[in-house]
Amino acid sequence: MKKITTLTILGLSAIVLAACSSNSSSKKDSGASEAKTEQQTTVARKAEPTAEEKAALEQAKLFSESLHPSKEKLKETLVNNEKFPEKVAQYAVDNLEVNWKEEALANAQSFQGTLHLSNEKLKDTLVNHQKFTEEEAQYAIDNLK
Repeated sequence: MKKITTLTILGLSAIVLAACSSNSSSKKDSGASEAKTEQQTTVARKAEPTAEEKAALEQAKLFSESLHPSKEKLKETLVNNEKFPEKVAQYAVDNLEVNWKEEALANAQSFQGTLHLSNEKLKDTLVNHQKFTEEEAQYAIDNLK
């Protein structure tokens, strides 16, 4: 319950932060200037993330630290629960500095601590329900203590 409350508060904070930090730009009248401005904006976005991308990345960090989700589950959560656009969620997942194999291991340890599953069932759960890759799930199984 405490985790849900904390994540909800953090989610709402991120939304407020993103709304307060909206980004606007002016367009030029000539076609050549518009194209040049658009190219510069695209380049600038690659160099500097938008407020919404920063918010999604912060949310991704919070979820990763507490829930240890797979890359796919994390993106799904950002899109479906936190309502970030697909591209913004993908930015967050791509820029999150996480070892996905270690995330799978932490997830597996959590399951083992409460459910005491066989290795086969645990791997099935990691791959088919938690959406880790086969390689990540096998790493988790191989490194359980």
